[in-house]
Amino acid sequence: MASLGVDLGGTKIMAVLVDDGEVVAKAKKSTPKVGGPSDVLDAIASVVAKADPDGRADSIGVGVPGPVRPGSGVLPLAANLPGWDHAVDVAAGLSERCASRRVVVDNDVNVGTLAEVRFGAGVGVDNVLGVFMGTGIGAGLVLDGTLRQGPRGVSGELGHTYVAFRDFDQAQI
Repeated sequence: MASLGVDLGGTKIMAVLVDDGEVVAKAKKSTPKVGGPSDVLDAIASVVAKADPDGRADSIGVGVPGPVRPGSGVLPLAANLPGWDHAVDVAAGLSERCASRRVVVDNDVNVGTLAEVRFGAGVGVDNVLGVFMGTGIGAGLVLDGTLRQGPRGVSGELGHTYVAFRDFDQAQI
């Protein structure tokens, strides 16, 4: 059975289609810098269609840059996405755009940390703190082999920190 995973980031959207443990297709697109959630969901749907044009995967997993209300598919806020200053039901919005396929949504670093425990550097380890740096800094927490999200989806989170680069004079350091 094929699976489709999507990574929604502040700068890019990437999808991979996996069948029998092998990546069989990939697609990537820049995240819209203007507009709002509808524009971002449209962009995700276009990447999904490019990676899986035949609809082989019956469900889609999406990692998003922000805390997700556990089990809801709702992203309350995403500071690094255009116009995303209110709660958006990513699961429902993307399902509508992708032939009513089932969509599961969680924080990108949570799913990345869980993937490391199941398939990567954390195989055989029960307790892992994953820290990822991208447009911001995020963390995922796996304890006793279980992803810990907490009631608000932010357990283990170091905080969504925006990193602004600027030139420093040596005298300022």
